[in-house]
Amino acid sequence: MLLELSDTQLGAIILVIVLPLLYLLARVAAKIAEASTARLLAPLAPPIEGKIEKTRIRGRYRGRDILVSFSPDQSVGTGESATRINAFIIEALHVAGRQDWHLQFYITGWLGQGPKKLIIHAQDQALQERLRQSDVLQTVSEVSAPTQSYVTIRYQARSQRLTYTDDVSPEKVPSLEHYALQLALVDHLVAINTSVNPITIG
Repeated sequence: MLLELSDTQLGAIILVIVLPLLYLLARVAAKIAEASTARLLAPLAPPIEGKIEKTRIRGRYRGRDILVSFSPDQSVGTGESATRINAFIIEALHVAGRQDWHLQFYITGWLGQGPKKLIIHAQDQALQERLRQSDVLQTVSEVSAPTQSYVTIRYQARSQRLTYTDDVSPEKVPSLEHYALQLALVDHLVAINTSVNPITIG
């Protein structure tokens, strides 16, 4: 009985010591990761007069509120076609629109050896046709990397958010030159959404 009590006490002591230590190590690791992320994002803040908030930048571009972040080794695709990309993400906030839509790269050809094709998705066929008649496919294709099957543009009407994702592999963030193109693309996509996806259809 005394031995069992001693074992219990020893276990309690170990928990009291080890758990706080593990928590502290986790906090230190998180702080190191945040510092590394902030270092990578820092050059991208000035073009949008942005402020770094832990793992992202909050700023404004051409009068539009945006968030900038990155997600290395992000899983994309489903099933056997699932793969990973170094995702760089720009989100335009407060973008009014009536319906959801998105653009996705698809792998084509025998055994996926063909070119990556960009497809428009929208539940409303009229919206899909308006998007097709705009220059959205051309402008996105000129900037986004068709490396894998992934959603590069997603507009969500409920949250009024337009999200642009680009694969910048093998880097974690784009060069300043490519970043400028991405920002201009997002601004252009907001304008397209305003034109083809108004809240009220006249």
